[in-house]
Amino acid sequence: MSTTITIQGGAGDGNDVDLSTTSFAGDPSGVTGIVEFADATPTTIRESEIEGVDANIVIRATQSIAFSGTFDNNSGNTGDAASGVLALKTNRSLTLQTRNSIAAGDAAGSIDLTASASGTALEIVTTGAGSNITIGSTATGADQAGATVSLSKLTAGGAIAVTRHPDQPLQRSHGKRHRHYQRLSWYFDRVARRDRTRGERHVSIDGGRRNHLQ
Repeated sequence: MSTTITIQGGAGDGNDVDLSTTSFAGDPSGVTGIVEFADATPTTIRESEIEGVDANIVIRATQSIAFSGTFDNNSGNTGDAASGVLALKTNRSLTLQTRNSIAAGDAAGSIDLTASASGTALEIVTTGAGSNITIGSTATGADQAGATVSLSKLTAGGAIAVTRHPDQPLQRSHGKRHRHYQRLSWYFDRVARRDRTRGERHVSIDGGRRNHLQ
């Protein structure tokens, strides 16, 4: 299983088994665009591999997911740019999840979208109705070892949902607010709903049009 998965900017092949710069799959699960908790590899996925897959992207690590390097693969996907953008193919969703389960022997971890060369300015883009961005830890209640979530700029054609343990911080970039956020959605702690039985704090934005977190 992959304890930490790093999403590295630029074109290239990560350490999955398919030897392609425009696709990836978990091993042994073997489904294009998906890495499961039980997969041993990849532990590194390149920007060009994510942008090249015409399928929903699901990346799961038992402890942490981190971003690194320079995101400069201009894929031609809608919303992509020469630098500072990770853009999926149209009508495709992105899921980034860590497990952080005490019962499974996992440690506390993090999902950090701000550690690349672009920092908090990195923009992650999905386009098309129903193309969602989902980020968070799957463990709940007393089983949750803890997970810190650090967000960069998110732009989705569908919904944006972020979940983290209530005792762990949810970081946010401090860029300019977009008018159609619904103003309270910008202030995560004000719109966060605490579910005491599950031990989570959840932020969800779904305004029926393109959503932004910046």
